[in-house]
Amino acid sequence: MTLEELQLSCRRIYIEDLRLLARLGIYPHEIAAAQEILISASVWVDKKPLGEDIENTVSYATLAEIARRIVRSHHFLVETVVEEMIREIRVLPGVRAGRVDCRKLHAVTGADASGVEEFFLNE
Repeated sequence: MTLEELQLSCRRIYIEDLRLLARLGIYPHEIAAAQEILISASVWVDKKPLGEDIENTVSYATLAEIARRIVRSHHFLVETVVEEMIREIRVLPGVRAGRVDCRKLHAVTGADASGVEEFFLNE
């Protein structure tokens, strides 16, 4: 399935630029002090009538909760944060596809951010 087909047949649920403090990195100065990171996550679910019932969809609050919990678990690599988030998000009921992006704001001098983004598609 192409991204265009997903966009036409699905609804996107997302959080954008969730600001969290994390001890991410491989260098002592990165681990010693928490640094601000941004996390964005999107899932695509089938368009269907919801009947005003949150149980019929994925809550964006759930995406934020997953991000907060994983960041608190003290991973060293941004890649690991993204992998762990995808592992949990992809099994949520109704999720057809998703994207997770984690950015460090002060890792590279002169850059607004640096990070890792990964997409997934459930078959």
